Amino acid sequence: MTSTERFWTGMLFRPCVGEDDCFSPPDRRSDTAGCATVLRIEALPFPDDIERAAAAAPQAEPDLRAWQEAWDRSFPNWWQTDFALKVLAARDRGSISSDEVLRGQIERFRAKPGYEPALTAFRIEKRALSIAPPDVESPSEEVMVARTLRAASAFSSFARLTPFVSAIHVVIDRIGDAMAVLNGHDDDGVSRLSRPHARYGASETGDVRFDDDLLAFFAKLGVEEIPGLQFWTWDFLRGHLGRTVFGVGPTEFEARDREIDRRRMEERRILLAGAIADMAAQRISAAVLSPRDINGGTRSRLLDLTRVDTIKSALDLLDNTDRFAWASTVEPLERYMTMNRYFFHDGRMIGSTCVDPAAHPYDAEVSKGFDRRLTFDVTNLVDDGEFNTVDSEDLAAHEQYARDIGALLQNHGVMDFALDVGLLGMGTNAAGSIERDFRVLAVSDLWSADTYSLDYAVLAGCLRGEAALYSTRLDAALDALASHSDFGRLAPDFREVVESYGRGAMIARLIQRSSSTYCGAWDDETVKDVIEESVVHYVRLADEGLVTPSEKEAAEDKVSFLRYDGFHEWLLKYWDGKRPS
Repeated sequence: MTSTERFWTGMLFRPCVGEDDCFSPPDRRSDTAGCATVLRIEALPFPDDIERAAAAAPQAEPDLRAWQEAWDRSFPNWWQTDFALKVLAARDRGSISSDEVLRGQIERFRAKPGYEPALTAFRIEKRALSIAPPDVESPSEEVMVARTLRAASAFSSFARLTPFVSAIHVVIDRIGDAMAVLNGHDDDGVSRLSRPHARYGASETGDVRFDDDLLAFFAKLGVEEIPGLQFWTWDFLRGHLGRTVFGVGPTEFEARDREIDRRRMEERRILLAGAIADMAAQRISAAVLSPRDINGGTRSRLLDLTRVDTIKSALDLLDNTDRFAWASTVEPLERYMTMNRYFFHDGRMIGSTCVDPAAHPYDAEVSKGFDRRLTFDVTNLVDDGEFNTVDSEDLAAHEQYARDIGALLQNHGVMDFALDVGLLGMGTNAAGSIERDFRVLAVSDLWSADTYSLDYAVLAGCLRGEAALYSTRLDAALDALASHSDFGRLAPDFREVVESYGRGAMIARLIQRSSSTYCGAWDDETVKDVIEESVVHYVRLADEGLVTPSEKEAAEDKVSFLRYDGFHEWLLKYWDGKRPS
């Protein structure tokens, strides 16, 4: 046997085995995060971008100006930050070929080799000697305008959500990212945002309520890559895929323990590389690599398999294309006549969109969350088609198929998702009726899927309903404080403190603490403990005349259990403001 003998041909690229009796419905975002959400946008309100977007869609100008004003007021001189400067530099640089990327890495290494130069040099050398990854095109001006319009529309809805349970994550072409939280509105109605609180240094910045705990919670929710819906393993859906989709992803247990998953990551990438090599051995010349994690921020990539001849060469290609992918699928490149994306919440269809990257919510063909167009001549790369208005019968056929698949998923406990449906072909049966060959392209997370022309107000409406539920739960927890054996007398006073702190801020704090115990988004025992802890902070910092000696003594007895978080820091400032100077 030689090292190049493909004894594995036909054995590595295969459907992933999954059994119905082993299937468990995926966790819903509301089960672990409650009404908290992170909005991801792909634009910043640069003045030139705002003007171009306003000229392209005049009806969007009020939303564009409101977003720009909120950003400018909340973050003075934000355009001078490293992130903003990198975004502008990338625009000036334009598209970069794989060779240019390699030369840049070598130049940076020679200028600054770093603390572990051998590791960096190894990666650069490996990239130089293996198959070059596909070039990444810079987005066109039309796409840039659409991104700005989508961001303005999403921010307009985001600004109406509950403060402090709503964060925003800006990520642009993997150049960098920024996180901010909605913390209220100014007297003139302009939204107010803040960065995480910087606790140390000459000048503290940010809102003290946006502490390290809340930042970690929002980062896990909106930034950290977590596994998406592994639809390719669902046996009940396989007949609707109509093709082989090979994928890798962590088990539920591994997803909760990132250290375990890191140790398994390389093994999964070898499995994926094996499938790619097997496709090449079967004379499949092009494949689509799609990330299947939440918050990954990357899109599908086209892989040229003509130079792949071993599993190692496929692994090198995979490393060069996306070295950090940990949950992905690979499948042959296929072209579809038409395609659309449908959004489901709580098992109910709430909207649809074409998948043209130039689409946005201010398009005239979008009404009440539903797009009256389809994407034509699209591959499973998704972002390469163009939208067009179609006959109502074609649109209705797509929608009906999506509803049928949505009902199937709902019956199996999959409630919140985005569904990509493609039409592979159509013909006429013996009776003269039109038959359409629909396929399921993907099932992805509702809250992280690209929305294209979908108005984010549709999703915001779902979140507002959940926020009202948690506001009611907070009232119940504060009412229960009145029966506390040590601090019941202080229940009315503490309720006033919570209102000053912000109901949304307290709800976010309680959700974060409950979630950290793996007991769901609102664990009654955890909430009770955190409320008591907050009262203890209040009693220990209060002036002598406001609390009794017995309340002080009871608070001191619990001091060893205290957590000194953002609420404690805010309370210090609260009492300082109450005392005369």
